[in-house]
Amino acid sequence: MEIYEKYNGIVSSVCHGRAGIADLKTQDGKYLVSGKKISGYPTAFENTKAKYYKNFPFDMTHRLKQHGADFKVGAQGKPFMVKDGRVITGQNYASSAVVAKEIIATLAQLDSDK
Repeated sequence: MEIYEKYNGIVSSVCHGRAGIADLKTQDGKYLVSGKKISGYPTAFENTKAKYYKNFPFDMTHRLKQHGADFKVGAQGKPFMVKDGRVITGQNYASSAVVAKEIIATLAQLDSDK
């Protein structure tokens, strides 16, 4: 959050990595994801009866929505990325390249704005 707030940096995640940003708060105490378009692997695509799913600490789709995120989902198995300001997220591992390219483009834009 220091990089995001103090240095005008980027917060990004892909797939289940959105669990790492779901509970982040800004200095004013609001959730970072509140009011932002966010993507990640949706619960609807999970095998909720599988053993691995039982190890998740929380339902990630629900948590993001609970914290005010505008959760966006693309076609299953296809790359899908959303950018909302300096928050860049991808739906699944197939989205990694498009997310990385958007991060690079955003960094270039931020640098040119200086």
